[in-house]
Amino acid sequence: MTKAEIDNYSSILLLISTERCSVCVALDQRLKPWIQEKFPNLEYRKIKLEDFPILRGDLMVFSAPVILLFQNGREVFRKAGVFSLEQTFEEINRSMMG
Repeated sequence: MTKAEIDNYSSILLLISTERCSVCVALDQRLKPWIQEKFPNLEYRKIKLEDFPILRGDLMVFSAPVILLFQNGREVFRKAGVFSLEQTFEEINRSMMG
């Protein structure tokens, strides 16, 4: 995946992970069903940094986990490191509704 491909979506949520990130696996297991239920038209992708190294610089992501929400090619939401998943759900909800 490239930044140009991300820009093609009207809305896309990315979970940036790494090969050895167990927190990323747990986040994916909670995010995916929540998005499918609340925002079925929101594209969701889990991306391993090892598979797309060019994205590190393009998205300024150098650790995991990171959650990014893009709308019409513009980043509107970012969470990185340690964060509350419930608060993250609320913030994504506001970003999608507003």
